[in-house]
Amino acid sequence: MGFYLNKLFYLIIGFLGISFVLLIHETGHFIAARLLKVEVDVFSLGMGPKLFSIKGRRTELRFSLIPFGGYCSMKGSTDLTKALKDDSKRFSLTEQGSFFGTTPVVRFLIFLAGPLANLILSIVLFGLTAIIPVETIVHEARIVPAYLYENQYKDVAKQTELRTKDLLLSLNGTPVSSWEEAEELFFASEGKPIELVIDRDGRIINITVHSQNNRYGIVLFEDCVLGRVLEDTPFQVGDRIIKINGCDVVCSLDIYENSKGVNDFTILRNGEVINITYDTTNLYPFAWKTELVKKTESGFFDGISVGFVKTKKSFISTINSLYHTVKRETDSQNEITGTAKAASSIGSITMLGMKTSIASGIRAFFYLLSIVSISICVANLLPIPSFDGGQMVINIFQIITRKEMTPKSYVVFHFLGLFCTALIMLSMYMITIRSILHI
Repeated sequence: MGFYLNKLFYLIIGFLGISFVLLIHETGHFIAARLLKVEVDVFSLGMGPKLFSIKGRRTELRFSLIPFGGYCSMKGSTDLTKALKDDSKRFSLTEQGSFFGTTPVVRFLIFLAGPLANLILSIVLFGLTAIIPVETIVHEARIVPAYLYENQYKDVAKQTELRTKDLLLSLNGTPVSSWEEAEELFFASEGKPIELVIDRDGRIINITVHSQNNRYGIVLFEDCVLGRVLEDTPFQVGDRIIKINGCDVVCSLDIYENSKGVNDFTILRNGEVINITYDTTNLYPFAWKTELVKKTESGFFDGISVGFVKTKKSFISTINSLYHTVKRETDSQNEITGTAKAASSIGSITMLGMKTSIASGIRAFFYLLSIVSISICVANLLPIPSFDGGQMVINIFQIITRKEMTPKSYVVFHFLGLFCTALIMLSMYMITIRSILHI
């Protein structure tokens, strides 16, 4: 029973986090509408039937049954009904503060405000992760050529001169003492050639590496010794995984390369070899052993700077992942996940961080919500009728052609959006149900 209660607790934590991100998105629309003199009739906290509401001077603050996300409803329904009834070719004599009484530029800005709010939230949350002083993970700068694991890394440079477990000493003359320092230098190099100095079993070697699509194809080597495990699982801290499904394990990438839904692990525990069968479809219930060091608190402006950099990197990474998924260069099941699975993962990882310290758990929670916020931003920028991106494209078209959409055209576009939304929601529903069954 404890196992299922933990799973439920993880789901609740994750759902609350995702709901907060969605609410910030709607708040962006709300603030933009009010600043641009468009009245908001209803701002709802949650979805579904109304539980109760608070009547404001201009806006009804509604509390809805399903505590997930929210929405804002702008003034204009009367204008649309009147225009359709009169068979009008344009919106005229609109109410003051009506959505339809504005210009395409104003409507474009209102739709843009939602994704923009998610970007700002990501910057703030990433910034907070940099400011919060916690014990942070530091890895030795040992590396693996990514091309050896083609199921996980595609379209990366093949660094054939490098070997698994090579130790990085410097990049372009800058000494590094951890993988985290090296990773920052890789990112800052922006795809330019890098001079590496490495230690290979005591021999010092100089190698020049080149990127492919701004990716150097060099990833972290992690030893497969467990440092943290979730409760109610057969794994223990200190276990070393030596085989998975009969395949030898040298580093953590071998685990992911040879993993299935239900996996057979061969474990070395206190000198004894034991076998464990465990379903990791939803989540690996352990984290690798790492060194923890106390990270000094960053200043406010340093934190904001980090927030901008990480948001930019995450935004580009999300677009690239979406692009490769659409081109079917990656498995869509690995790139797209249901809400339940995402929520469970957020809750699980947050609580795993809490085992180290409260600050570590909060930091992990903020970091994951930053990623969710970027994902919601990118998704809403897609030119799909039911999304902000589709509405923005229509308004850009109206700005360029200087022609307003007719009321009938708006209704057709609206129902097309509802149809697209229904298809997307059905797909996500199927993914979510599958995720819940796995959980």
